Amino acid sequence: METQQQFYILKQPLPESPEDQVGGTTAIQEKGFKVGEALKCPKCGLAIGMLAWLPPFRVELEMWGREFGDIIEVGGNDLLVSHRFKRLYEEHQLKGLIGFEPVEIVKIKRYRRSNDELPEYLKTSAIRSQTCLNQEASGFEWQDNQPLCPECLLPQTSGTLRGYNGLIVKSGSWTGEDIFYPRGSPVYFIVSSRFRDVCVKNELKNVIFLPAERYAWHKKPGEP
Repeated sequence: METQQQFYILKQPLPESPEDQVGGTTAIQEKGFKVGEALKCPKCGLAIGMLAWLPPFRVELEMWGREFGDIIEVGGNDLLVSHRFKRLYEEHQLKGLIGFEPVEIVKIKRYRRSNDELPEYLKTSAIRSQTCLNQEASGFEWQDNQPLCPECLLPQTSGTLRGYNGLIVKSGSWTGEDIFYPRGSPVYFIVSSRFRDVCVKNELKNVIFLPAERYAWHKKPGEP
C-alpha cells in the first residue's frame, strides 16, 4: 500500500529560522491542567506516550513570528490547529487525527511586532496507528539488550534508546493514515507526502517537514 510513499516528520520550525519569523507559535498548557491515564499497550501493559490531556483545554500562547501558526505542538500526540487547517484537512479528506475540540486561549505573549488577529484554535490528536517502524532498518541502538514487546515494540522491562539513523516505516505495515503515531516510534507525528503537500501548497504556518528516513538522532557522549 505504501509503495513509493515518502514519509516525513512533522516539526515546529527552529527558533529564528525564516519559518519561525513568519509564524512561529508555541503553546503552554495552563498550570493545573487535568490529566488522565496514558494509553497502555494491550499486550505488555506498558504506558505508551504521555498522560492524556483532559478538558477544559486552556493554553497560553507565545508568538515568535509576525503571524499566528496553523499547527502547534502541545505535548505528546496532541496538537492545536487553526480552523483554516481543519477546513483543508477535511476538504482533502486527510486521515489520522482524532477529535477537534475547542480551546480557550488564556494569555498571549508576543515577541515580535504583529497585528495578526488571533484565530480560533482546536485541540486534536494523532492516532496511535498499527503502522510500525522497522527498527532494524532504522538503526535503533538500545542501551540494554532487553526483549521488545511484539505489539508496542518497546522494551518490556527497561531499556534506554541511544539513537537511530533514520525512521523507516516497515514495508507493508502502513494502514493509510496521513498523520499518525506509529508503533515503536520515538516521535509522535509522522505524515504522508499528501499531508505535507496540502500544508506546503496552502502555506500553513509554524510547521516544517523533514524526510523520515534521514531523521537521525544519537545521544551525545556523557548524556544519561
